[in-house]
Amino acid sequence: QVTEKTVEQLEVTEEVKEEPKTEAEKPEQTLDLDVKKFSSRIGRALKNAQSPYKMTKNPKITDGEVNDVVNYMFTERFGLIITLDKKTHKVKSMMTVVTPSPTNTDENILMVLSNSAVLSAFEGDNEIKTLGKKIMELTMSVMTEYSEKHQDVSKTIIWNGKKYGVSASKYTGIISSANFAD
Repeated sequence: QVTEKTVEQLEVTEEVKEEPKTEAEKPEQTLDLDVKKFSSRIGRALKNAQSPYKMTKNPKITDGEVNDVVNYMFTERFGLIITLDKKTHKVKSMMTVVTPSPTNTDENILMVLSNSAVLSAFEGDNEIKTLGKKIMELTMSVMTEYSEKHQDVSKTIIWNGKKYGVSASKYTGIISSANFAD
């Protein structure tokens, strides 16, 4: 039997359940590194890989509507885009572009090896021998399949909660990415 007192007790003890946050309200995953520290990490990875390419320690940040970005070119054929959280300027993701030379095989090999080093920096210091090797294998697999099928190829791996991808296209060359897995 429900009385007024029971209704009052129900009202008092009723729990208010908080709705789960929407995607837009969830805090963004980041590396907890600002671009200066991340750039230094990339520089060390390139040095450890004995790459001739260098990363500036203070790259220019460009304001964006949703995120801020750093665009950096190692050469006219090898570049990097780093996405930064707009509020904290911590690194969220990165993408590299390698445009192979039609005539310079040595340069292509250097760019692909260096690309693996740059991507391995997303995982941490001294990752070139572990993750860098996996990215190199992934890149070679994509390039082999692309040369055999003559169509766009894209492959990804998950490593410690992060997703690394490599794709090859006749229009864009080799695009690689590193971000947090969902």
